[in-house]
Amino acid sequence: MVFMEASSRSVADVLIVTENFIEAADISDAIPGVSPDRIVHIRELHAGGHFWQDPEFAPALSVLSYRRSETSFDAVARLLVERGSALLLLDPSPEVQAQFECAALIRPFTAAGLARKIASIDFSGNGLKVGSDPG
Repeated sequence: MVFMEASSRSVADVLIVTENFIEAADISDAIPGVSPDRIVHIRELHAGGHFWQDPEFAPALSVLSYRRSETSFDAVARLLVERGSALLLLDPSPEVQAQFECAALIRPFTAAGLARKIASIDFSGNGLKVGSDPG
């Protein structure tokens, strides 16, 4: 777990939820202009309970690996959307993608495909600056 100093956003600009550390690193690398210390990776939704309870936790982008076995998925995804987070779901069913009206990627995906998908997300409503220099 990465602990970060406070900024205009609580804890993180980007949340990544996937069991796969390499996939999380690839996703982090595909988000230009966001400092690595502003990206939080957790392996499973239940590990983020302290984030969901913090009303200030509102990442601009949440990349969630969809797992049907995670009973809290719908509630957490809804909570993140309500807090202004853009969603990018990994491997959702068409019904889940439609339910959240969000971007989706199906594994296996390429680095170029991932970068294109992230570039296509509209962050104008939540202030994330993708593609600008972090400094």
